[in-house]
Amino acid sequence: MKNKIMGFFSDLGRSLMMPIAALAACGIVLGLSSALMKPQVQEVLPFLAASVLYLLSQL
Repeated sequence: MKNKIMGFFSDLGRSLMMPIAALAACGIVLGLSSALMKPQVQEVLPFLAASVLYLLSQL
């Protein structure tokens, strides 16, 4: 009985690791893309204002 309960919680913990890891990666990408869209950054790095790169950063 104890092994079944421990097995259940072990599986539950493993299943929750992926969404938490994905949230961290999404947060990093969101922060970078919002930083690259700022006008101050685009003044310093004008190639970021190109239509294709700007579209990708908005997505």
